Parts: sequence; C-alpha cells; structure tokens
Amino acid sequence: RYTSACPEGAPKVFVYDMGEFAARPLNCARTGFWASEVYIDRFLRHSACRVHDWAQADVFFVPAYLTCLELQYFSKLDETKKAEEAERMAARIEGLAHWGRRGGFDHAFLFGASGW
Repeated sequence: RYTSACPEGAPKVFVYDMGEFAARPLNCARTGFWASEVYIDRFLRHSACRVHDWAQADVFFVPAYLTCLELQYFSKLDETKKAEEAERMAARIEGLAHWGRRGGFDHAFLFGASGW
C-alpha cells in the first residue's frame, strides 16, 4: 500500500541508475510474469522508503529488465557473444558504486524469469 511516509522500521532503499539495463520498459515487460521487473522498479523509485543518499540505505536495488533483454536481444546472439554479454553485465554489477560496502550482500536483484 502506498504511503506518503516510510513506515517506522521499514528498510530504506537506494535505487541504482542502471542505464541501458533498465532505461525504459520494453514492450515485452508490459504484461506477463516478467512485468514484475518493471513494476517493482517503478514502485521502489516512487516509494517513500527510497533514499537518494546511499549512506542512509539498508538495501540497494539493482533494476535490470533482464528477461526483456534476453527475449529481444541476447536470444539472437551466438553462445560466444552471449558469454561476452554476461561478462559485461557481471563487470557492471561488480563495479556498482556501493557493491564493496558489504560485498554485495545488501544488494537486491529481481529475476522475472528462470533463464537468469
């Protein structure tokens, strides 16, 4: 339920800007199970528990519309290119500004499909 204030004791959430990985809801993310990737991202971006100061965050949310990327882009690649893209994504995640604070244990991801 939406509230104008973050409830006492609720975790404070910092939402990363993931650029191309979550720049806009792609057509495939508007319906179906994988739409959760977009809905949760949008909910947290507008949540009263969102913080813009990372030092106040209890949890770091990493939005990425991975199912859409898989369906619309990665599925067309050969295995070598898929492996290269996976390495690029892993490097991007490990390079997140606050990943090192707790070794990523305070970072949350949403996977709307079992392919990831």
